Parts: sequence; structure tokens; C-alpha cells
Amino acid sequence: MRVQWSKYKLVIFDLDNTLYRETDYLFAAYERIGNHLAGGNHARAMEYSHFLCRSFVEEGRKELFQRLIAKYELVTPIDEMLSILRQTECSLELYPQMKQCIASLLAQQIEVAVLTNGQVVQQKQ
Repeated sequence: MRVQWSKYKLVIFDLDNTLYRETDYLFAAYERIGNHLAGGNHARAMEYSHFLCRSFVEEGRKELFQRLIAKYELVTPIDEMLSILRQTECSLELYPQMKQCIASLLAQQIEVAVLTNGQVVQQKQ
């Protein structure tokens, strides 16, 4: 089925897993968190970030940082890790089909907007 966009004035999208893979952002943030926690120890940084990525995939985001703290007996406050997560800047690639869709909408002079319920600071990155 092909959507007839011309009947719309505005099309609204969500960000995560609609326009791009959420894990692209999260895994970049987890790498930064690992580097921060390891204090220059590259092997330890890799271990921390690998744990975060693997745990996210296998068990989800609920209590992810608590699991990291417990496993490695860290004393870093969760707020510090959340701050890094929310302030990470990285280059994200739109899904190719979404890039084409948005280009098509704009070419037809249809407004495009993003509506999301995420953390404001994080979503702006």
C-alpha cells in the first residue's frame, strides 16, 4: 500500500527506532560512560561499555546502571552516568527509507515534525 501524502499538511514522527536505531545513540553513550568510569584504563573502559551494551540487549534498560555498579563494585553515582548518557553527542544515520520519506514530504511542501517523550537534553543531541 502506498500512502497518499498530499492529503496531509503535517506528518509527525517519533525519534527512537522510527527515524534511526536507538542503540546507535545508546551504545555511543555507553562507550563514553565506560571511558569515564575507567579513568584512562582502556581495557576496563571496554569491559564496562561491553557490559552495558550486552546487558541492555539481554535484559533491557531497567536498573542497567545499578547492575553495572553491583557487578564491578563501583562508587560512581548513577546521576553522573545519566548525565553522560543525556549529554552524549554523536552522529546518527537516519534509516534510508525514512530519509527518502522525509525528503519526499519536504519536496511536496508537507511539514515534518518530531514528537517524543524522551529526556529533552538527550533528544536535542
